[in-house]
Amino acid sequence: MEEWFVPKHMIQWANRTTRFFGYDQQGNVPYQFDNLGFRTGDTSGSSSINLIGNSVSFGIGLPFDQTFGAMVANNLNKKLRNYSFGCYSHENHDHLTNLKNLVAQDNNDIYVVQINNLDRRRMDQDTVVTGNEFNFCKRQFLDYFDQVTDLLKHKPTMFLYWDNIEFNLPKSVTDQILIFNKFFLDNSLSDNKDTFGPKSHQVIAKILTLKLAEFN
Repeated sequence: MEEWFVPKHMIQWANRTTRFFGYDQQGNVPYQFDNLGFRTGDTSGSSSINLIGNSVSFGIGLPFDQTFGAMVANNLNKKLRNYSFGCYSHENHDHLTNLKNLVAQDNNDIYVVQINNLDRRRMDQDTVVTGNEFNFCKRQFLDYFDQVTDLLKHKPTMFLYWDNIEFNLPKSVTDQILIFNKFFLDNSLSDNKDTFGPKSHQVIAKILTLKLAEFN
């Protein structure tokens, strides 16, 4: 199994809890991290939901139980394993290492994969740049999406997508995405307009719960 891809600022909190994480410096929310450095909390079940995404899926600004992942897991009596990157400018391909590790475990887990911010290009281990050429961004995304759908072709999977740039993606792709640029209703952090608040998470959780219940 490959090493897990975990941002350094998350690894430093492995097996610890903090109220000051990334761009949430308000001190109101406890962020608990597991032994690898991913956000964790109280959910339980005989199988798991593996959540891949960015700060939205991570749940920045919200207590763990108010994040859509935790609400869906509790609704379906499953364990949430949240492999989202919080407050980290990553490129979508960065998730592939963790997805390959999860698939190698050969279990019956459900996968929820959040796609975001296609305008990102990894230059080296520490640098991701924006302002990339439109067609490059689209090609990169389609390559990532093809790899993910191939990896998860035998796994129950739901895709979510949020982006502030329109890339005119193929209908064959968008038809596979359950939520496409919808349900941004409020902010979790008053000083950050890109965060998703409790109303947003509640609606997302409701939609996901109804759809994922079909896999039970």
